[in-house]
Amino acid sequence: MQKSSLKKNIFPLLLCLVGFPQISETIYGPILPSLSQGLAISEAQSQLTLSFYFIGFAIGVLYWGLRADRLGRRSSMLQGLLYYFVGSLFCLLSPSLDLLLVSRMIQAFGASVGSVITMTILRDLYQDQDRHRVFSILGTAISCTPAIGQVLGGVIDEYAGYKGVFYGLCTLAIVMWLWAFLYLPETKPAQLLEQKPPRPWPLFLKMLTDTKVLTFSFIIGAGNAMLFGFFGESPFIFKNIFNINPAHYGIAGIFVAIAGIIGSQYSRYLLKKQVNALNIIKKGINIAVIFSLIYALYMNSPYYHIGFFILIIMPLLGALGMIMPNCLSIGLESYQKSLGAAGAFFGLMYYSVLSIMMFLLTLLPENPHTKLAIYFVGLSLAVKLAAFKIQNK
Repeated sequence: MQKSSLKKNIFPLLLCLVGFPQISETIYGPILPSLSQGLAISEAQSQLTLSFYFIGFAIGVLYWGLRADRLGRRSSMLQGLLYYFVGSLFCLLSPSLDLLLVSRMIQAFGASVGSVITMTILRDLYQDQDRHRVFSILGTAISCTPAIGQVLGGVIDEYAGYKGVFYGLCTLAIVMWLWAFLYLPETKPAQLLEQKPPRPWPLFLKMLTDTKVLTFSFIIGAGNAMLFGFFGESPFIFKNIFNINPAHYGIAGIFVAIAGIIGSQYSRYLLKKQVNALNIIKKGINIAVIFSLIYALYMNSPYYHIGFFILIIMPLLGALGMIMPNCLSIGLESYQKSLGAAGAFFGLMYYSVLSIMMFLLTLLPENPHTKLAIYFVGLSLAVKLAAFKIQNK
């Protein structure tokens, strides 16, 4: 099959594979209040499942990325999807928080193939400006997943409870495995299939001293932390402060999706205008800083209500559609010969940042508005400072 035909035929599958981990996480957000009630645990304990999820995800991107360079992309994807099914099934059957935390780690370990292997496949197939364009399209598609996940999560939780969501994730795992089994080819370049991959640990040490890689991994991790911090806190804001039931709360995901799509499309527009990807990242960071500060100042206003809350959050989260796809696109430009291993270490770095940030979220004040304000301002300013490291590179 010609490479151009291959790209066209499997691109919808790749979009779904890279999107399903986000759907798996955002569908989980609306069930946090009912999960807290069902397992008789606190809000902070329910949010701890998010942190454990990303620990499992970080371990997974390392394992599957290294495996992809040794044994190929296709077999790694299929095996990871099996782990995802097992983890989702264990989540469904977990009677306690302790077992749920372990199950969430297994689930995330499997789900991580959707991120690291799909990114590696895309880097196999696309180069230079085509890769920037594809990652921008990818950012637009991923921006839709909060709407899908949150609407589904809210509706399922309303009518079937939190266990209904885990039934749904088991079904998703089966569907994705069958689709990948039938249509996903091996994309590891032919010249590399015959070669023994280089030892990964010297590469890891090299990346640990690469300022560009470290900076982009921090920016991606912090950006994801802002996104999932919102998903973790907003169910309690909508239910306890705005008195919105889970089914209607899921509609908020649509506004987040619209914001992400606008950010990604604006990024695509700037790329077509030959604007440097790094400059697009900086523009997005500036927007995130400005609206984080506005949110922090506005949250105690007497005019505070759900409409203004969404209008402030939309550009803040929309800026991530400008930042993260471009960071993912250019972060590994110097590691084309070891994309699987490099992608694994890159993913390990930014998902480690994400899991740490999600854990720190549980330590902040209980008031969800105060918690989000501190979180957004702190992370956006930290990202702004980190961007100075790559300003002149």
